[in-house]
Amino acid sequence: MSYQLQRFSLESVHLTLQDWQTAVQDDDLFALEYQDLFKWTESHIQYEDKHLESYAYGIFTKDSPNTAAHAIVDIIQRPHGRRQTKLLKLVVSPQFADDTDVNNLNTLVDLMLAAVLGTVEISGRNSSSTIKIYGRTNAMLGVLRKLNDTITNSPTFTKSITTKIAGRWLEISLT
Repeated sequence: MSYQLQRFSLESVHLTLQDWQTAVQDDDLFALEYQDLFKWTESHIQYEDKHLESYAYGIFTKDSPNTAAHAIVDIIQRPHGRRQTKLLKLVVSPQFADDTDVNNLNTLVDLMLAAVLGTVEISGRNSSSTIKIYGRTNAMLGVLRKLNDTITNSPTFTKSITTKIAGRWLEISLT
């Protein structure tokens, strides 16, 4: 399946909330794990508001408008005078919570790739020369290390992109 990072509408936030609630099937667990995320998401989709420090984006199935997001991404686009974009957090749908399922792991990699490619696109629009992606969990850090190795060893990317791991961050410099 092909995914893409895109802006949320209020409608797509609500569709995502309903879809994720259905996947969790436990109101108390949903409130504990996801309710604050959706409150934050609703308050961070005013993409023209320059006073927001970060923005919520969704990862959706490509060419499927008005559907639920498979993941919610927290991106800083204009960090106070710096020419860098940061992908701070990626929260995947509860339907992918079983990280022992190989199909879910492949989907997680696809979702991360969509997040990274979308962040690169946002960086280009904002004239950012550096993208930083935070490995919040050990699993996410492992994906970032794999991505770093893939980019570093790819002749396609080495002319326009350099990468390095710095602590829990993957730093991508656009040349």
